[in-house]
Amino acid sequence: MEGRVAPRVSIFFAQEGAQSIGVIAGALTIGYMMAVTFFPDRDVVLT
Repeated sequence: MEGRVAPRVSIFFAQEGAQSIGVIAGALTIGYMMAVTFFPDRDVVLT
């Protein structure tokens, strides 16, 4: 039973993880661009 379910679950989590990583990366990029736009005199460092 577990042997049949595990591959589907891992594939599902892999797809969901990839989507969430893309969303997080996009949000970080937008936030970085906004920070550079609103605070051009400040050194914006991504930690």
